[in-house]
Amino acid sequence: MKKSTGARAVSVVAGASVLLAGCAPAAQRVEIVSASKQALAGKELPASETVDGVTYANGIRVELTVREDVPVTPVANVTGQFRFDQNVLTPNDAIFNLFGTAVTGVCASPVEEAGELDPQTWYINVGGNVKKSYTATLAELAEQSSESRVLKCSCANNPAGGSIIMNADVTGVKLADIIELAGIEEGANVLTVTSDDGYAQPMPLSYALEQDALLVYQINGENMPAELGAGPQLWMPSSVAKYFTRRVVDIRVTKEDEVPALLTGQASEGEYVNRPNIGIVNYAGDEIFPVGGAITFEGYADDYDKAVVAVEFSLDGGKTWATYRTRGADSEKWVYWYFTYTPRAAGTYELSVRAVTENGTVSPLSSILRFTVA
Repeated sequence: MKKSTGARAVSVVAGASVLLAGCAPAAQRVEIVSASKQALAGKELPASETVDGVTYANGIRVELTVREDVPVTPVANVTGQFRFDQNVLTPNDAIFNLFGTAVTGVCASPVEEAGELDPQTWYINVGGNVKKSYTATLAELAEQSSESRVLKCSCANNPAGGSIIMNADVTGVKLADIIELAGIEEGANVLTVTSDDGYAQPMPLSYALEQDALLVYQINGENMPAELGAGPQLWMPSSVAKYFTRRVVDIRVTKEDEVPALLTGQASEGEYVNRPNIGIVNYAGDEIFPVGGAITFEGYADDYDKAVVAVEFSLDGGKTWATYRTRGADSEKWVYWYFTYTPRAAGTYELSVRAVTENGTVSPLSSILRFTVA
């Protein structure tokens, strides 16, 4: 094992299992949880079932990494320093490579390989029940109205396994401004955004405007690359991936007798697909930390369309939890948190982390990270 000196940082990622239909074929369940035999002793996974050798707990795929049982040093009511930041960004190399490789793009179905986006030659039609239909290049729209915001895109249902989530500084044109240029006829109630391959997902017009959607053409200051479709993408904060239409070429407002039902992250009444739960990444597991040396854990917490109001930590197997509020956090961005703990005695420890959302939902499966102090 490697001896560590001084303050150390390890990453524990707390994320939501968000079933977004546009990310991959339906019914894949990919949230990964790691735990030891000792941590699981005497515990039953809720609503567990085994299908083709894979265990699911409440619809969440559970892959258990079983380790040698070692006596764990319990610490009741763990205390430490906590802070969070919703503006921590995912680096572009991770966005363009990891997300592009995993799902051939972010939050939408795969597209054919394309070159880089050229806003000067990308045309968008705006029409339907509007006062004046028009066609404009993306560059022309951006000149009239453009803004940058930090937004989140979550995608857990992907063939690569594990949650995929990005927090990025995106630049785009407000959908409301694009529609306003055409003028909405009285009674118009449905919006349909269509890609160059014909993909379209109708939605209530009022919902799109309330969500303050953006037609995004840059991520972290770079034009949308080939890995992400090389075309403008509709970003709908706190919305399902089916609304994240890529390579947008047509925006249409219409009057319909029946407004399409709103797609949400709720599978059925009382059953949420986007349960908050936690995975572990970026920790080799063989470091030895010094007694009295500060250890900083970090990761993100997210529950799709619900704000995370607290992150909780336990060092005694969940018997006691230390609660740290995330006041002011919203659902449009992840909660990237930092927790610094200073061990006072040698031993083997297990840190458990879970999140609490604004509706009171607590992570049904906490993240467990074992570490050694000597």
